[in-house]
Amino acid sequence: MSKITALKKLPLKQKAVEPNRNSRMVNIEIPGTIMQAVQGYIKDQACSMTQFWKEAASLRLQAEDMQSARGELDRILGQIAYAEKKLGYLHERDQELCERELRIEEVELSQVALHEERLQKLNQRAREQDEEYVAKMAKFREMVLKQEEEYQIRLEAIESQVRGRSGESRQNHEMDYLKRERELIRQESQIKVREEIALEKEKFWSTMYDAVVKLTRVCGAVK
Repeated sequence: MSKITALKKLPLKQKAVEPNRNSRMVNIEIPGTIMQAVQGYIKDQACSMTQFWKEAASLRLQAEDMQSARGELDRILGQIAYAEKKLGYLHERDQELCERELRIEEVELSQVALHEERLQKLNQRAREQDEEYVAKMAKFREMVLKQEEEYQIRLEAIESQVRGRSGESRQNHEMDYLKRERELIRQESQIKVREEIALEKEKFWSTMYDAVVKLTRVCGAVK
């Protein structure tokens, strides 16, 4: 091991400075072995004691700078490790959010498909009810026409009977009776027709109201 290497391994507390007459520091007693090593180094390097201590101080400062740089490097490496850990956590959170968004999108798509299916069924049901209503109305009109024909036939029969009767007073009486009966038959027929129409309308709008309520609930569930 060289002399300079031996000097570097010595504890810093054991290093001594050259006595200075103008210095107010207390003189420190330096061990003989150290002084021998210092004198040998000065002799080999052909330098003064002042130059030796300057070089020793420079080496000490370099060692302190290296120690400080090592601490700074450790601090930076720690920050990098923390940043990598934080980045990994953020990446995992991003993955979880992406998976959650995909699940939500799948649920929304399934709900939209279910809503469209229900809406199609409701539309189909509405069309069927509309067709049923049209068929019933056609049947009802046919019945009304038939009743009117029967009424006309009955009226003609009554008028024929009235014409066949003798006597003007009796004929007038029969005509009055015929008019009253005709009016009663007409009113009865109109009332029956109105009741049938009102009943069919009530059934139709009740069915349509139920369909609208179901559609509104489905739309509310999708939202």
